[in-house]
Amino acid sequence: MRSEREMFDLILDTARADDRIRAVILNGSRADPGVKRDIFQDYDIVYLVTEVASFRQDPAWIDCFGERMILQTPDDMGDSPRRSDSYAYLMQFADGNRIDLTLYPVNKLGAMERDSLSVLLLDKDGIVKPFPPPSAADYAPKPPTAKAFADCCNEFWWVSPYVAKGLWRRQIPYARFMLDTGVRRELMKMLDWYVGVKTGFASGPGYCGKYLERHLEPDLWKMLLDTYADADIEQVWGALDAMGALFRIAAGKVAEHFGFVYPRGDDERVGAHLKRVRGLPADAGKIYGTRAGVRGAGMGSADPMGFGKNSMTGKQAVLDRVRVINKHVTNKILIRIAGKSFGHFAVLTHTGRKSGKQYRIPIIAEPVENGFIFALTYGKKVDWAANVFAAGGCSLLWKNTDFPLRNPEFIDREIGLLAFPSFLRAALRAARIQYFLRLSR
Repeated sequence: MRSEREMFDLILDTARADDRIRAVILNGSRADPGVKRDIFQDYDIVYLVTEVASFRQDPAWIDCFGERMILQTPDDMGDSPRRSDSYAYLMQFADGNRIDLTLYPVNKLGAMERDSLSVLLLDKDGIVKPFPPPSAADYAPKPPTAKAFADCCNEFWWVSPYVAKGLWRRQIPYARFMLDTGVRRELMKMLDWYVGVKTGFASGPGYCGKYLERHLEPDLWKMLLDTYADADIEQVWGALDAMGALFRIAAGKVAEHFGFVYPRGDDERVGAHLKRVRGLPADAGKIYGTRAGVRGAGMGSADPMGFGKNSMTGKQAVLDRVRVINKHVTNKILIRIAGKSFGHFAVLTHTGRKSGKQYRIPIIAEPVENGFIFALTYGKKVDWAANVFAAGGCSLLWKNTDFPLRNPEFIDREIGLLAFPSFLRAALRAARIQYFLRLSR
């Protein structure tokens, strides 16, 4: 494989030897000082030429760049090739290098769009206005308007039922097409804005999200990876579920930043519908048994949690009573089996913030990278959680192994749910568990 120096020498020597070529500009990632160099980077080159026609009519002139694996001329593609002042040769060479070469007429220089990732390599006549230092400014995400945000949310939740329909029919190509085009397109758009909010719209996730891992929190990055499924129907259902959860989190942050309104009603109603379709038998004769439709699924009302006027107050009172019973009865039984080599119950040991005594409780836990996530079945306002935050950590017996844990933090519900296997996630959703805690190892 020819080196970078050899390639630039070839590109410039070719330009110097040809009087038709008056200037050479480098664009793209090789002009970006913030991008790590690697062997797959293209050479995005613009030749400013006296005229384009002769270069186009006699393609043999590009043989000087080396043996080609494959050539593409996008301006000639299609039944009716487009008419343009410029012309491009995209050349993949046998040695692994690639040049994307655009020929642009000098007499149209004033109309040429200036790319923020540009470096002037050669100017025989001093005709090119100097470029500022290269930057990715042209590629940073642009803040959304309220309309653009609303349209993105609407399209995401509108197309999601198409995926569900295809999965119920076992039409995998159709379901995957809808998932990977319509739904994913809107998810990536929202993630573009999410990264923009995080960076002050100074940098973005790159083409097709190639730099998203740099910008997303580890939990959100894992959620994004979970959206890439194989052809298994249950895997695709899981990917759709992960897309919904990730979209909800990203859209919530974008809405909060700009003061937009997130369509939570659409989210809840469509989410309930997806769950309904996923549970339909293969021979179902109808989707809903009542005229209420999605509302009958419990997600269309103004109080989707179903606890009445003082829902959270009433729910907490019930949980408090159940907690007292469990503390004196159920926990004494669970503590005997928790922390063993089976099941999802662990034993968490915490120190009383006032008494200084150590306490042991059985708890639902799931290991994640560098730590554990816990489902807070009785809400956030429990003594043991307050003790853990006060001490800055605790210890956990998980599958017969003790783990010292630190850095407690409450996390988003969707991130917490997705940490658990599907069967337990469904149970936690059904129990309407709202709060999750993460501790690091």
